[in-house]
Amino acid sequence: MLREYINSIVYDEDNYELEQEIVRKYPVLRASRSYWIYDIPRGWLINFGEDLVRDLNEAVSKYNSLIEFNILEVKEKFGGLRIYIGAMNCNIFFNAVNEVIEKYEQLSFVVCVGCGNPATKISKTWIVPVCEKCEP
Repeated sequence: MLREYINSIVYDEDNYELEQEIVRKYPVLRASRSYWIYDIPRGWLINFGEDLVRDLNEAVSKYNSLIEFNILEVKEKFGGLRIYIGAMNCNIFFNAVNEVIEKYEQLSFVVCVGCGNPATKISKTWIVPVCEKCEP
């Protein structure tokens, strides 16, 4: 039951319009062979989703390497955002992309997964950052 509650506040059909708007704006999403933006919890998507994609797009575009860029998986794990990327053949490019990813992975620990407001606690039963309003 708790898992269903967390899923209901995190993954929502209401995300669809925001996700579609972000997908249209940034070619980096199309280059990565999957629309991983759909796997970002709602609160994170609202708070920093577009900033994450914009910063990744800038890092990738800077090296003119859209073809090399591949995000394998995006998920929430142990209360934080996890982004796994495919191997790239350029260390400078990899470092630039990894710097962006690390920034948003750290930010995710202090942003509520349900609404995007600052998290005030970590849910004890399902390890995710939540605010008072979204805590189960």
